[in-house]
Amino acid sequence: MDSFYKLSGLRCNPAKCQLFCAGIPKEEMLTISEFTEFPLGTLPVRYLGVPLITGKLTRQDCKVLVDKITQKLRSWRSKLLSYAGKIQLISTVITSTLQYWLNIFLLPQFVIKEVGRLCNEFLWDSAEDGSRKKGVMAWDKLSIPKKEGGLGIRNFGVWNKACVLRHLWEILTLGGSIWVAWISRYRLKGRSIWELSVGSAGTLIWKRLLKCKAIAYPFVSGNGSNTLWQGEQMKQFSMSRVWNDIREKKPEVQWWRLVWAKEIIPKHGLILWLAIHGRLVTQDKLLAWGENVSGCCVLCPGGVESRDHLMIYCSYSLSVLKLCMKSLSPPDVGDWEATVAWCAREWKKKAARSRLCRVLWCTAVSYIWRERCSRMYRTKVIRDPAMLVKLIREEVTYRVYEDPALQLELDSIQ
Repeated sequence: MDSFYKLSGLRCNPAKCQLFCAGIPKEEMLTISEFTEFPLGTLPVRYLGVPLITGKLTRQDCKVLVDKITQKLRSWRSKLLSYAGKIQLISTVITSTLQYWLNIFLLPQFVIKEVGRLCNEFLWDSAEDGSRKKGVMAWDKLSIPKKEGGLGIRNFGVWNKACVLRHLWEILTLGGSIWVAWISRYRLKGRSIWELSVGSAGTLIWKRLLKCKAIAYPFVSGNGSNTLWQGEQMKQFSMSRVWNDIREKKPEVQWWRLVWAKEIIPKHGLILWLAIHGRLVTQDKLLAWGENVSGCCVLCPGGVESRDHLMIYCSYSLSVLKLCMKSLSPPDVGDWEATVAWCAREWKKKAARSRLCRVLWCTAVSYIWRERCSRMYRTKVIRDPAMLVKLIREEVTYRVYEDPALQLELDSIQ
């Protein structure tokens, strides 16, 4: 060590170093530790924030990651966040927190499920004691693209596989890193990685990388610098593209533009999304769960409150839509599903009229639901349809302020 100090001018800091020994008596380890002033360390050790292991990742190894995510989610619970704000935090901050681990390890399923459970509880304000809030949706149904009926949050498990496939791609394309050079010399030894069996010698991480060959095989052709992904050459590995290719795709829903078009206000789009999926906690559901409620609609004199009643048959809701949209309001085509299908079909174009109809209808549906919740839970202040329409028009006016075409259309139906 003294020779190293003299040659390099670098001195090890005992406060930042630990001594790891194997195969020697404990007395000798203590002697070396006392002589070098380095404290004895125990395996597994963490390096650059992740555990250095050769075997399976255990719950204890991943505890620091789960605890970090739990701490972030708990710190946000005290803030008044909308559903749209929570989705944004999950899609950005939580995904970024996971990203470093996802790039290195193929995380165990229990970690993926635990993170999904924590995010789901945070999104729907479920209790922190693990009790499930009634009416919420399963995480697997949320973590799919918006066009397929989800919230656009990436499935962490599939995204993890896409991240790990990047290492396989670097090996196939002979990427110019020291790690690839080491793999080529000591693991492949002149062979193609396709020739290696999953049971080949190596660490568990290496064996799991070999297992991922089955995922990549249908999409990869060629070798070396001529390696192709689905018949095309990727100049730079795109995890987004690989994730989209390897995931299980679902049919595209016709109504996604009604909820997620760029002119839609996100917090109102989420309410419409919940209504389309039948997840609004209306009084008919509360009665089915044994809650002590009257069951009668709080917006109109008669009828049991259900989603279809509230959005289609309620006289208050019909008045709001007629006053707000005039002749553009959806016609009476039957139940709620038929109404959504009609709106998705008639307002799917990019024309200003279709875009305005989408934003007006979505905002009106959201305000009707908010008025219902306000009357039922928060305050006894009752707003008549004209007052609610005024609020809807004001918010839509602010939304389309920078779009002259939408402004003209809005002025034409005043």
